[in-house]
Amino acid sequence: YKYVREDRVDVLESGMIRFSQPAVFNDPFELRPAMNRVLSEQATERGFEHLAQEEPDMQRHRGPILNDVKQRSSREAAAMQEYLTRRLNENFGILSLTKRPDSLLMWAHYANGHQGFVIEFDERHPWFRQGHEGFAHVGRLRKVRYSKRRPYASMDELDEIDILLTKSVQWKYEREMRLV
Repeated sequence: YKYVREDRVDVLESGMIRFSQPAVFNDPFELRPAMNRVLSEQATERGFEHLAQEEPDMQRHRGPILNDVKQRSSREAAAMQEYLTRRLNENFGILSLTKRPDSLLMWAHYANGHQGFVIEFDERHPWFRQGHEGFAHVGRLRKVRYSKRRPYASMDELDEIDILLTKSVQWKYEREMRLV
């Protein structure tokens, strides 16, 4: 189901509906996972070992090199987080639906204080199962996961569910389904 304002009757007339950019979502942490570093310690050490195979002299300076890379990774995490947020807004749209056609809160928040209407979609329709090469959760209708904690990891440890399908448990009443 999709709650819409009363002035959005054009959705019914045109058969078109908006996929929203993450920047317009009302949860300030949604689609903005917190990153503690760009690369995990394991990925940093694997990268070092790969380079050290080509340059054996690097092993003598292993500690200082790894410490420097880890510090840089932590310092650059905020910039990487901003980059990820910008790229999500530039490249992804999200259709937010719900399993609930009868939520007073949803009517209040998304249907202009109970003035709008609800559109029902058939989730079995092939349009909701298109998929996208390289992304398991893109192009398919998926349940949102609700979590007490914001996803927090290094860039290489985050996955599509962390980034695209996780919301605060405070929004659980929405019972959201997403098509990204």
